[in-house]
Amino acid sequence: MLRKINTPRYEAYLAAYRMPRLEFIDRTKLPSSLRPIWTALQADATDAAMRNAETALSANRLFSAEEKAGLLLGLAAAQVRAGATEDGWENARRSLDLFPNQVAAKHIQATINASRRDYETAYDQLSSLKAATRPAAWDITIKEQERQLSLASFSWLCGQWDQVADHISLAYPEGLLSMPDEIQEDWFRLAHYRGQADEAARAAAILITRRPVDLADEMLQTIVQSGWTSQALPLYKDAFGRAPTSELLRRRLVALCIKEGQLDEARRLTAPGALRTAA
Repeated sequence: MLRKINTPRYEAYLAAYRMPRLEFIDRTKLPSSLRPIWTALQADATDAAMRNAETALSANRLFSAEEKAGLLLGLAAAQVRAGATEDGWENARRSLDLFPNQVAAKHIQATINASRRDYETAYDQLSSLKAATRPAAWDITIKEQERQLSLASFSWLCGQWDQVADHISLAYPEGLLSMPDEIQEDWFRLAHYRGQADEAARAAAILITRRPVDLADEMLQTIVQSGWTSQALPLYKDAFGRAPTSELLRRRLVALCIKEGQLDEARRLTAPGALRTAA
């Protein structure tokens, strides 16, 4: 008896995807007060970044709202990296209060919410994120593809399958062939969750060419066990064409040919000498 083949949602690439962390790269227009913080963060010197930020903020001088917001952002980022997420959240909020027209502090808050498994709130924050109309010299944007993958991940973890598909499509507008292997695998899983037989077959047709016989068979069995035998049959023919000595694929193909009414093909495959009895 065949074991039940599953496509566990938490084994997916998107289930484990993490928002890319902010990259603090020194820039010519960066205020001098922020440069030591940015340099430390770039070097992953978290303690030094916190000290530099706290020293600057405690200095006896006046900062513009924009510059102080940048200092608070640097402090928040260092605190989050150090695991002090509550302090990081509070300083990200203070940065936003001073300079709402930014991306970076909102990115930090979405990251914190995701770490708390509050994926719905993280999704809402990230989906409403827009490029600043007049960005500060210190602000850090997120690439659109990374934003869409983060949104797809939050949607995946909330079980919002149609939403996942929308964000994957926006991340890879050129379609399935432009997706990396791990996203193609998730697209295959997604097709099952959405009940889309043809989409599952399209993904499988690509993925099985890069897998050994046993793993290709396991993937195709998920299609068979979903009742999509008409989609599975040409895929098994293709797989068997690449591995014509595989008795496993031959047996699978015979069974599908019989089920789909292709009896002549089944007889050809079971002709004397064509099929050995399974051990």
